[in-house]
Amino acid sequence: MITNKIFQKNPYLKTLESSVSSLNCDKKTAKLILTDTIFFPTGGGQSCDKGFIKFNENKYPVIDVYEAGKEVVHVISIEKNRGKLPEEGAKIALEIDWKHRFDNMQRHCGEHILSGVIYKLFQGTNKGFHMGEEYITIDIDFSQSDYSKLTWQMAEKAELEANKVIWKGASVHTDYFDNRELASGLPLRKPLAFDEDISIVTIGDFSEPDDCVACCGTHPRFASEVGLLKIYKIESNKGMSRIYFEAGNRAFNTYQKQFNTLYDMSLRLSTSTTDIANAYESQLSYINELKKQLSNFRGSAINHAVQEIVSKLAKKNNSSDNPKDDGCGNLKNDGYNNLKNEACNTQSKEKSNAAEQLETESAVPVFSYTEFAVDDILNISKKLFMLDKDTACIKNNLISMVCASENTVILLSDGSKDTRNCAKLAELAREKFQGKGGGKPVSARIYFPDRNNLDKFIKYISQSSTKNTTTKCNN
Repeated sequence: MITNKIFQKNPYLKTLESSVSSLNCDKKTAKLILTDTIFFPTGGGQSCDKGFIKFNENKYPVIDVYEAGKEVVHVISIEKNRGKLPEEGAKIALEIDWKHRFDNMQRHCGEHILSGVIYKLFQGTNKGFHMGEEYITIDIDFSQSDYSKLTWQMAEKAELEANKVIWKGASVHTDYFDNRELASGLPLRKPLAFDEDISIVTIGDFSEPDDCVACCGTHPRFASEVGLLKIYKIESNKGMSRIYFEAGNRAFNTYQKQFNTLYDMSLRLSTSTTDIANAYESQLSYINELKKQLSNFRGSAINHAVQEIVSKLAKKNNSSDNPKDDGCGNLKNDGYNNLKNEACNTQSKEKSNAAEQLETESAVPVFSYTEFAVDDILNISKKLFMLDKDTACIKNNLISMVCASENTVILLSDGSKDTRNCAKLAELAREKFQGKGGGKPVSARIYFPDRNNLDKFIKYISQSSTKNTTTKCNN
């Protein structure tokens, strides 16, 4: 049975009474074919109408509408409403979502106007059209014109001319023809692709129309109802020029949001909306200069940190590397020997705080930074490796550098022993202290979820290294 498409004759009709020709159901949906409908089915680049079908006291949302031959199928959701469904021949009420319908009418007519203008100005042919949620796109082919592509200057000219068609309120006609011969006399922008049931939309006078092309969509009676058309951007696409634009209420809403953003920026920059670009360039130059200064300061701070580390490691190595026995069982390091002898003489299982600190410093020097980021500390480590050839500051050492703000530890060593194998220590951090990361035997980067786990890890590797490096007491 052929469904009578009332929307073709009157696209402004919002409600209608109709009869059910057939109905098929599953658990979640029902598919109805009606004698008459105001619901536009998906087609011609335009989405279907939304709305409701009412039967008795039940109101069912229409979630899809499509054509099957000459019938229009209405898909309704019955998942949340399992009331009695209409039977064949039953009277029902239709109600479309007018906001959605008029939105489609504005956008689709805007597409016709812009395509017609581009064809008249530049002989560009519309080869593809899509009405998306965020914008409309059309793909313009210039292979049969004197132009190779659409430039922004051409787009601006087309945009102005399209809005002139809107402002003059050109009439919009939709005519229906049974066959190609009857429709062929019109000044069509594109050749017909159908042989029967042809609908032609003409904008402006038939003698010299602003656009004339086959289309099955819904359109307003006058171009002025489109209101506004705005091109957003253009780009190359498969040898054609793709135009992103919007029309109608959507174009106005986008313009309003963008202008509000410009107005807010003008207040922040203490300038007018027309001078934002200059104010921005001035701010950008100032920021770039600050970045240069910051980079110089950071470089100086990093170099100072490197010198400080090298200096401290040099002192440590001179005082503790291979100390000689003085013949009395003491090492030539008075501070260390005093603490060592005190611990040995008292046969205490707990080392004194001073001795523990010294041994910890001897085993794993820890350098903690609150102002440096991880990348800065990585730069410090690179410089230390470069200097190591001359200073040997890393040799026989396991160095720990802490980024306090990011709970991250950078380990450096010569990788010569298991207790100084950074990769193995990173594995230990993952197993015992919830650390993440890894590295090589000579360097590793480890992130901890909190400072508590980081401190425990540092203490653990310091104690482990101390046990392996401290001279034992003989009773």
